Amino acid sequence: MITRLRRAHAGMAVLSPVLVVAFVVVVLARKPDAISASLPGDARGAMAHDFGSVSDIVRAREIPSSLGGTFVIGAPFEGRLLVRQKGEPSPDTLAYWTAGKGAIDALPADAKLLGPVGSLPREYQRPPGDGQVVFYSLAHGAVVGHASPEGN
Repeated sequence: MITRLRRAHAGMAVLSPVLVVAFVVVVLARKPDAISASLPGDARGAMAHDFGSVSDIVRAREIPSSLGGTFVIGAPFEGRLLVRQKGEPSPDTLAYWTAGKGAIDALPADAKLLGPVGSLPREYQRPPGDGQVVFYSLAHGAVVGHASPEGN
């Protein structure tokens, strides 16, 4: 009985280094995520450029949030928007673009998702035409702020 157990352990001792090497080879050989690798850089949302502070950008606007924080919108380049959240950040806030004007109490049907909003500036591609950015809190299920990047 003990002899068979020792042979089984000897077999496992020989097999374990082979399994470790096979695991390392598989991890190093894996391909990147097919979905994110197939998207162009602009479609991935936030860019990795260093834009400094959104407040340093000309035409930056501060929009008070109904949750107590402040959103900052800047338009540094044609067709681009920089968005960030000042104060106490809520991790569940998303930025949308809508062609609607005026006061917005609910997320419009034509709203296009720009992406998440955080304490660091994020650059998003601005949809063509006039409109405004709408900040929507997933946790509260409500619009917490909105404004046009150029003003009223």
